[in-house]
Amino acid sequence: MKKYLFLLLIVFSASVLYAQHTGGAGKGKGTVKNKKDNVKDTLKTLKIMNSVLKSVSEGRKDSEEEEESNIELDGLIIDETRTHIGRKFYNLYCRDLNPPKQVKNYTIRIKEKILQGGSTFEFTIMLNDFVIVKERIRPRYDMLVKLSRFANARTVGYLNALDQIRRQLENEGLSGSGIY
Repeated sequence: MKKYLFLLLIVFSASVLYAQHTGGAGKGKGTVKNKKDNVKDTLKTLKIMNSVLKSVSEGRKDSEEEEESNIELDGLIIDETRTHIGRKFYNLYCRDLNPPKQVKNYTIRIKEKILQGGSTFEFTIMLNDFVIVKERIRPRYDMLVKLSRFANARTVGYLNALDQIRRQLENEGLSGSGIY
């Protein structure tokens, strides 16, 4: 929870600093008085940020520090489509995707190529930089729905296989003592 608070604080303070630097909404730009006010506001913001960071860092426990160092992005889906048809496919795919809850730390990348003068599209879906689906289709909605369902089933199958391999590798029976 504290790591999200910290990230939120950084984003908020960056936006405040930017607004102060550019003059903000409704302020007259370029006057000396506004620039001095902006500097004062920036110093106040930095003091507040410093006090909040100190209070957060003092309240931490060792286990929380270890937990924050192991941040993972679970289920990142990257959209590399270029056209309206590609965006429709991406939306269909994301809407219907139901990955297993126990699977962690994976990235799905959806790419689109336009072939033959725009009458055919090639969609490539990659799971952790491994191609799992590569199909050419005509730009019809029913074809996009069929491809989305097929790609979702294939993705969930590969995610389940990755989870099974991970569990097998973590199994104590496979770990050795390191002595030959």
